Amino acid sequence: MSSRTVRLLVCDDSVELRILLRETLAAHPRIEIVGEAADGSEAVELAGKLQPDVVLMDGVEATRRVHALLPAARIVAFAASDHTTTVMAMMAAGASAYCAKSAGIWELERTIVGQADPLVRLAQGLARTAPGWAKSELVARELRQSTGAVQTAVYGSPDGLANAPALARRAFARSIPVHERGKLAVPLVADGETLGAVYAALPLDDERELDVELVCAIADLAATAFAVDRRIAESVAEARRDALTGLGNRRAFDERLEIAVRDA
Repeated sequence: MSSRTVRLLVCDDSVELRILLRETLAAHPRIEIVGEAADGSEAVELAGKLQPDVVLMDGVEATRRVHALLPAARIVAFAASDHTTTVMAMMAAGASAYCAKSAGIWELERTIVGQADPLVRLAQGLARTAPGWAKSELVARELRQSTGAVQTAVYGSPDGLANAPALARRAFARSIPVHERGKLAVPLVADGETLGAVYAALPLDDERELDVELVCAIADLAATAFAVDRRIAESVAEARRDALTGLGNRRAFDERLEIAVRDA
């Protein structure tokens, strides 16, 4: 976003929280609250009527409906929990950023206003997003917003590339960017290993060419984030295995027992 005012729609079922947000955010020179909704249905109605730039949203289904109605608007998931499943559900539903209600006002303001530089915006988003599919969707969304592409995707290796466009498969196999008219695929390379590929395609009648340098920079950020997530997952798994036998250790047993007791 540029330095223009951000038109914000707030959706939360707590009257007290909406009042607090209104009073707190009123002092920000770039944020204008144009509407408040008490539930998801009202948020969808107001979103269609007011056409806000950003929607501060609590609720997975409402997020999905608003995103379908206003795909160009940024949705900031604003939920009470920052649990991984909550984050992933909100991001999967269409949110492009996440801020827990326990966060400070400065963090919330930064999340609402966003960053003009797409690489800074993406780096912040990747750092705040749970591992897995949500990160891939975030990268694909940033590619669409930054390049104007109508089709973007992130493909993992190796099985995820089975149904990928031929251009993405070639980029993965060669570990180099591959482009055709209005289309570009860039490998996700980290620590000398190709993890997958990103793909972007402009509209058929678009005479522009995709910004190779920008897409490569986005791919580099994504590859680094995916590699870090994988190393963390491997470290967690290793901590649950006996070094000699490779079998689950006491820590793994205690965790399974805790889950079984909770489910019971």
